Amino acid sequence: MHPTRVNVVRSLMALTSVLTLVILSALAMRMDAIATRMVGSPAGYDPLSAQEVAAALGVVLQAGGEDGVRATESGAAEVLLVERHDAAKTAYATGAWPRRGDVYVYEYATDTLVYSTVDLESGAVIATERVQGVQLPLTTHEKARALALVQADAPLWGSLTARYQAITGQLLTHIDQLQVKVSVFHADVMPGRLNPDAEQCGQHRCAQVLLFTVDKTLLELTPIVDLSQGRVVQIMGEE
Repeated sequence: MHPTRVNVVRSLMALTSVLTLVILSALAMRMDAIATRMVGSPAGYDPLSAQEVAAALGVVLQAGGEDGVRATESGAAEVLLVERHDAAKTAYATGAWPRRGDVYVYEYATDTLVYSTVDLESGAVIATERVQGVQLPLTTHEKARALALVQADAPLWGSLTARYQAITGQLLTHIDQLQVKVSVFHADVMPGRLNPDAEQCGQHRCAQVLLFTVDKTLLELTPIVDLSQGRVVQIMGEE
């Protein structure tokens, strides 16, 4: 090949390499920008980020007021859920809508669910509703508290220990030895079977506790725990 042609080919190859690097670099920068936007600035249907959850919750707990979360001496309020607010269909049709969060807090002192919507851009509470008799699923903290109240009930724990030993031949010393299923409890699921205290469940925040051995044999004693009162109010399966 003629030397001049060789030089031209080499120059074109070098230029191609440079252009390739420029294109790849631009693509990398574009992908980084998209990733940053996705992680740092959630939008649209994205669930709330940890920062947005903290911001929405902080606004609600500081707002107070007649309709807001009311502080008590015992501080008995449980954050049940913080999630992205679903906008109206008309807003979705525009292709862009404000980032808002729904915050659900349960006031144990008044047995009231406080539902608030927060505009995350302005940092303002734009709507608040206080309702009674509405019970969302229990939090991890509430489930742990229900189990602690079960173990703290001496007569109940004695019955559970006897039942456990009859089934397994072993001594029950701690609730961690059991398989458990703890769920929110409403009195209307057992009409005519509850005592007056357990009949309050639904207006009060209550938990039903199913207890099993490690091989999933039911102990056949099911405590109903009133978390609003902080005590076991009935034991289903007790003769």
